[in-house]
Amino acid sequence: MSSLLSEVDEALAWSAEVASGHIVERDLAQARNRLIEPLRVAIAGRVKAGKSTLLNALVGDRLARTDASECTQIVTWFRHGDRYGVVGERSDGVRQELRFERADGRLDIHLDGLEPSAFSRIDVSWPSPRLTDVTLIDTPGLESTSVEAGERTMRFFAMDEGGPGQADAVIYLMRHLHASDVRFLDTFLDRSVAQPTPFNALGVLSRADEMGAGRPDAMMSATAVARRFEADPRVRSLCSGVVPVAGLLAETGVTLTEDEVAALRAVAGTDPAELEGMILSVDRFRAPAVSEVSSQLRQRLLERFGMFGVRFVLQYLKTNPGVSTPDLSKVMVQHSGIAILSAEFEDRFGPRAEVLKARSALATLRNAADRMARDDAAVAGRIAGRAEAIEVASTELAELRLWQLVVTRQVELSDDEVEELRRLVSGADPAERLGVDSTAPGAELAARALAGVERWRSRAGHPLSDRITQEVGELVARSYEHLHTRLRYR
Repeated sequence: MSSLLSEVDEALAWSAEVASGHIVERDLAQARNRLIEPLRVAIAGRVKAGKSTLLNALVGDRLARTDASECTQIVTWFRHGDRYGVVGERSDGVRQELRFERADGRLDIHLDGLEPSAFSRIDVSWPSPRLTDVTLIDTPGLESTSVEAGERTMRFFAMDEGGPGQADAVIYLMRHLHASDVRFLDTFLDRSVAQPTPFNALGVLSRADEMGAGRPDAMMSATAVARRFEADPRVRSLCSGVVPVAGLLAETGVTLTEDEVAALRAVAGTDPAELEGMILSVDRFRAPAVSEVSSQLRQRLLERFGMFGVRFVLQYLKTNPGVSTPDLSKVMVQHSGIAILSAEFEDRFGPRAEVLKARSALATLRNAADRMARDDAAVAGRIAGRAEAIEVASTELAELRLWQLVVTRQVELSDDEVEELRRLVSGADPAERLGVDSTAPGAELAARALAGVERWRSRAGHPLSDRITQEVGELVARSYEHLHTRLRYR
């Protein structure tokens, strides 16, 4: 546990002690447990945005249901576990094991006759290496036709309560930029600490393969749309980037089977003139008498690949007839955009997992102080003061704010300066953070850190610097100053 998490943990323990007997005591205890859990990342978006499909692609297994089943109406947590297991937490707090099975390669969960409204959440434990450092949470679609399902998502994010919510970060899926998307991101924006930041929200332009009716250049079109979204001041101030992803192509790519490739090879063997007509539309592709491959199997291929995926794979097989299933899987995953999303995920959330968890805990502290204020203003003030002291003193939280200003392009920096700041806020040791060889003597490292303080403080103080540039300069100088202090006294 880092020094920041230790300090937050001590504040939570102290606050629970001074708030003993109050209703917030349980929340504070739960927040302490949350500090030692993996980072919680929720996947959210409007109905039919492709949330479950994207989750499956990230996990590399078909765990989340992608149809309109009962379980898609319940907030479902996917955690790493030593064994396979599914537990439903009912609205009355009772937890019960639920039956499940693998059917046609996907996970089917049985609610044993109970309605979705009987459950507040479902916990799925799965021994997947991709869930070791992160818990992924699938949420029902916003603005769902099921009022109860939408309300579960709103409670999960505490959208109506102004509380801290249950996610440390969010991947938000959007197909178009609706007003409801902006409202959600604005609600999720963490304003409970000294400086609100959209760093813990990453946007996804989902179902990108459907751009332009699934034409071969759909992903290029989607990339251009994603760049326009990023340039929109509303989006840029609320999430740290937008990545186009063809979720179905990604999910099928990571779960591709030999039988599916064999079926597509058979389709590829259709007379070229006939095949050209088949791939013009969904109806033509699944028409009964156009291929030796049964219409039922072609329908199954459409469900797994989509029209864009079928066209893409058939074209790839035409130019690479001997490709193996594992290699085809890699090509599909790469073309889907999921590899870029995974890299963004690792780069933005991975190195900063402890800081994001600390932010969540501080939000709980502030919320506890607000709830106590009507009963014991003095204790509430002490708890709020403890949270504020951590926020003001934390270099890690300041660096999170700094990097958010960089990735959302709110400050004009050269490529070299962006790389300098990336090293500074992401490096594991002083030499790496300063961009020098690990064998460099301590005196040289300290001198470089001090030079960084002077250089960036001078930039912050330049009379022509705007407010954001001044803030960035001060934040960078503060990070170098903290690093210099560590080097002097280590």
